[in-house]
Amino acid sequence: MGELLNRELQRDILNKLAENYPKPADVGSLFGRPSNAIMVNLSYLEEHGPLTTIWVNRRDDYPTGARITARGLDFLADDGGLTAILGVLTVRIDERQLKSILIDRVKASAEPKDVKTRLIDMIRGLPADISKEALMEAAKNGLDHIPDIAQWIMALAK
Repeated sequence: MGELLNRELQRDILNKLAENYPKPADVGSLFGRPSNAIMVNLSYLEEHGPLTTIWVNRRDDYPTGARITARGLDFLADDGGLTAILGVLTVRIDERQLKSILIDRVKASAEPKDVKTRLIDMIRGLPADISKEALMEAAKNGLDHIPDIAQWIMALAK
């Protein structure tokens, strides 16, 4: 089955369907009587969302029509399309939370008590823009101390 999955064929299918967007295309007109490879790749693409298909007898036979979806168009755009714009991840850390984290780190440090007290007072008095800058520097510094960033990211993705 894996040998039937073909990225070039999948791209060709999506490009042909994109020409008819937003209307569905007649599969027979595009490909003639669909081969097993066409049916496998149409099914695969449908399951991943870049297209929808219309099947005779509820998939017991062969596809009669197919339509590319917005997800398929975004894939063809090769820039992520609107999905990339709408899928932006914004991380917000409350200034109070950040200061609390920094204060906890200072408290856990080996510094003398008078130094800790002075640092904690400084942290509490930091303006928001300085807190943000401190967070960015901490993130950069933390990433610099990860020996193999690729392995770390792969471990997070599991």
